[in-house]
Amino acid sequence: MPSTSNPDNSQESERDSQRAQLAANLAYLVVQAHRRDQQEVDSSSNNAEAPES
Repeated sequence: MPSTSNPDNSQESERDSQRAQLAANLAYLVVQAHRRDQQEVDSSSNNAEAPES
């Protein structure tokens, strides 16, 4: 069990908070990309004119 006076502990907790922030940012980006994809799908399905081919 490492002691609380261990300087690695502060680095470890800082790394953990950075990891948590990265995970939150990644989740946000995934949601944004998913919403953008949904909007593109919606607009292309609403556009019932001549298909591009």
